[in-house]
Amino acid sequence: MKRSKLLHIFEMVLVCAMGLALVIYPKKTWETSLRILGIALLACGVLAALYYFIVLRRRASGSQDEMLVGVLGCVAVVVGIVVLAAPKLFTNLFGFVAGILVAFSGILNLIKAIDVKKNDGKGWKVLLGLSLVAIALGVLIFIDPFKAPATLIILVGAVLIYNGVLGIVASIQE
Repeated sequence: MKRSKLLHIFEMVLVCAMGLALVIYPKKTWETSLRILGIALLACGVLAALYYFIVLRRRASGSQDEMLVGVLGCVAVVVGIVVLAAPKLFTNLFGFVAGILVAFSGILNLIKAIDVKKNDGKGWKVLLGLSLVAIALGVLIFIDPFKAPATLIILVGAVLIYNGVLGIVASIQE
């Protein structure tokens, strides 16, 4: 197997593990994940902003890319502070973002299924069906008919497990 294929399978196993944690311990996993995300955004933002203000700004030829480092660093700091200070706000946005990401992942796997079919590969129908289900689950998360955060977190965990398995199947089919 190619190295990139093995790396993708490993990533999908981690996605499954995260999904399992969300299903088994939804509240604790979610709270811990938010803290880690907030701290990581804050730290990365501070480092990027410092790098811009200390190193990049002193150069005579400051490019737009270098300025973008400073801007994104400052944005990451603000988002990190918001995530840490008001996790409820982020929880409300979570279903929206998670639904879009899961649906997008399903679309990418749908494209893989079409490529497998074009190359006369086997198992494209299974991959096609799994991809369509992933797209539907992404839309379900996006519209959030449950309106209960714990239910949404468990659903997202289950969909992450499903999506991880789908990713593993897609990698094996390639």
